[in-house]
Amino acid sequence: MPNHPTPVQNGDLAVKTKPDVDAQALAQRLGLTYIGPIGELENQFIFRPNDTNAASEVQEQLQAQPEVENVSIQEAKRRLFKRS
Repeated sequence: MPNHPTPVQNGDLAVKTKPDVDAQALAQRLGLTYIGPIGELENQFIFRPNDTNAASEVQEQLQAQPEVENVSIQEAKRRLFKRS
């Protein structure tokens, strides 16, 4: 069964880790909220900074971790529906 879409907010961080990394433990260690995996993508997760941290500062902190391969700041997209 496929994963449900992970809700993304502005400033969330998409984090790609090396294989076999405990993403929840990593988020907790850095004071971030673990939101969940990104769909069916292996080793890719959404983390959310707490209110006191700017996303760009947290991005730099994550990129400095040896178990992290890539980090990008997310921008939530609004869905537009046609009215009939």
